[in-house]
Amino acid sequence: MTYITENYNTGTGLNRKTITLQTAFDDLGYGNIYKQYKKQLKKLEKKNTELTQYGNLLLFAIPKDKINDLVYLTTDDDSRKNIHIDGIGKTDNITEIMETLRNNPEKISDTDKTEFALIKTYDKNGGLNPESGVKVFNFNAVDPAEWQAYRTKENKLFEQIRQSIINQQS
Repeated sequence: MTYITENYNTGTGLNRKTITLQTAFDDLGYGNIYKQYKKQLKKLEKKNTELTQYGNLLLFAIPKDKINDLVYLTTDDDSRKNIHIDGIGKTDNITEIMETLRNNPEKISDTDKTEFALIKTYDKNGGLNPESGVKVFNFNAVDPAEWQAYRTKENKLFEQIRQSIINQQS
């Protein structure tokens, strides 16, 4: 939750992208469900902030054979970009870019504002589709027992919200 509302890597000035949790629900047509769970969500968000003072590191493990379908090169405006690799030219092939960064990083000169974006959808080529093979690992400095207790509360609330969405769709 906090990543969405407090991601300070999403542009600057007029390009800054901000989204509230309420906006996310509203945009999906579930504003009434947000209102129903607002207090619990705010409480959960506050607890997350207290626990993760230093943030969370998310590690995305993406199968090599799917990386070109699930990831694209971008900058802070989220559009697809090409990058110049000496000896190859302009490319947006993620496998080629990653291999060059691993083996010959000096062949890529314009990496200062380069970002890799994961397509986070549930469709066939989406990184959130469990069948895509993408694994997400979360690392932080929180005591494991405290983190597990927090995640248990979070999962319980998210399941209640999921059921409310299902009920609304029926």
